[in-house]
Amino acid sequence: MRKNQFKSNQQPIKNNNTKKTEEKEKEKEKEPPKKNKNLINFAVFNEKIITEINLARIKPSEYAAKLERISTQVKDNKILVDDQEMILKEGIEIFDEAIQYLLNISPLEPFILEEGLSKSAEELLSVLIIQEGINMKDIQQNMYDLEKRLDHFGVYFGEFCEVLDYGCLDPEWVVINFILGDGDESRKDRKNIFNPLLKYIGITSGILPSTKKCTIINFVQYYFKPGQEIPELMLERYTYHPNMKEKFKQMKEKSAQVFMDKRDQYKEHFENYDNIPDQYNDDNSGKKVKKIKKITKKIKDKLTGKEVVTVKTIITYADGEEVVENYIL
Repeated sequence: MRKNQFKSNQQPIKNNNTKKTEEKEKEKEKEPPKKNKNLINFAVFNEKIITEINLARIKPSEYAAKLERISTQVKDNKILVDDQEMILKEGIEIFDEAIQYLLNISPLEPFILEEGLSKSAEELLSVLIIQEGINMKDIQQNMYDLEKRLDHFGVYFGEFCEVLDYGCLDPEWVVINFILGDGDESRKDRKNIFNPLLKYIGITSGILPSTKKCTIINFVQYYFKPGQEIPELMLERYTYHPNMKEKFKQMKEKSAQVFMDKRDQYKEHFENYDNIPDQYNDDNSGKKVKKIKKITKKIKDKLTGKEVVTVKTIITYADGEEVVENYIL
């Protein structure tokens, strides 16, 4: 039997339902892919945020022009962000105000990324994942918690702060939201980003149990890694307690890790300094303090060039020994 060598040219007949299904599939192909929170590369995401922040710091006037272009997308106080409609609490005026702010400030140095600061932020994120949400009303307690976390991974001096963003999956808009500060009259996050004293940055991002994305950023003025020598001038500028200067001298040859281990102890002494009891044991040495006299005066700080208050402290021990210490407020 011969096989049929001819193929039929007839195509299968498609019904209306099949045509509609194919049309829908083609439309889906044209649509931009939706962002999947679980597939975000947070290392890249965080890097883009830092790049965006540094762009705004280095070239504030150019970033103002960028905000001007974005503001043209606002309609009826609404703008599309992350495929979702965002309502501006302060309306289009929030863009105008932020633009004027950027045009009136000078360019700043870019932030320097420090791993220890990122680890500090990761500690908070791990807490939020276990128990989502944080009470931001108790500012002093939150700042103290930040201090403790910062001290776990290095040594910081001077100013420090922390900013958080919830929900936004677009790194550019994470930064724009910080700069706009929509609904926050103090513009706290904006001021932190453009604080000329802050030099170092750490960042982490992750997904909370509510499936909401969370980004945490830490900033500090001065930062030293464990094992990195701390300049004596820095120690003199930020000494917590007058009795600590000799201790700092002894630690000059040692690592930042040693200072880090002792810092909480020094800080505790400093906080209790104004309420020294009659029988005060100096640093657990057994030497009792009979009298402490403080003399203050204003000088020009060599580190910052600004006018600061110095305190000369004369400590008289029960055995008659006198020790003179100097530190800067």
